[in-house]
Amino acid sequence: MLIFGGLPLFYLELALGQYYRNGCITIWDKLCPMMKGIGYAICFIDLYMGMYYNTIIAWAFYYLFASFTSELPWTRCDNPWNTEHCLTLAERSVNSSNDSRSPAQEYFE
Repeated sequence: MLIFGGLPLFYLELALGQYYRNGCITIWDKLCPMMKGIGYAICFIDLYMGMYYNTIIAWAFYYLFASFTSELPWTRCDNPWNTEHCLTLAERSVNSSNDSRSPAQEYFE
């Protein structure tokens, strides 16, 4: 979707902005004054995307760098965020109860 939809529209806006020497809000006033609101819509969509997309990228980088440690933090139960119900896979096969949780469940919640 990004390749077929996002990049062509981005390059179209970039080329039009360079040609008319205007930003995304004022460019549509010159092209078609009736569609002046498109520039404002683009800015609001960018604002919304900036809020949630940056969070997704930050979490991805966080888990990427956490996975470079010698032992993954979501594979053991001796972390500060773990509860007394945390059981590793080896412990779960021996004594499993209904309220037991894996370290990964407690890490990602």
